[in-house]
This record gives sequence, structure tokens and C-alpha cells, in this order.
Amino acid sequence: MPMTKSTLKGKPVAFSARRRAAILAYSQSFAVMDSIVADRLAIQGVDRLMTLN
Repeated sequence: MPMTKSTLKGKPVAFSARRRAAILAYSQSFAVMDSIVADRLAIQGVDRLMTLN
């Protein structure tokens, strides 16, 4: 992830740290959703997709 530098000294550091934490939490929740929901979709939905397509 490229870090962009800004002329302001205080706010971009807090914003980047807050954004980094948000991206980390979002990616972790997505990893959980991928592991659980994608397995269920693979079991339940692939047969439907095969029959529809």
C-alpha cells in the first residue's frame, strides 16, 4: 500500500493510521466472510449456478 505524503504534519498521520486500522478490520471481516460464507455458497450456490448457466 503506497503511503501518500501531505504538506500537513498532524492530520495525515492520524488519518493514515485510522485508515490503516479500518482497512485491517475490513480485510479481517472479509476474510471471515470469505471463509464461512464462500464455503456455504460453494456448497449451496454452485449447483444453482451450474443449472442456471
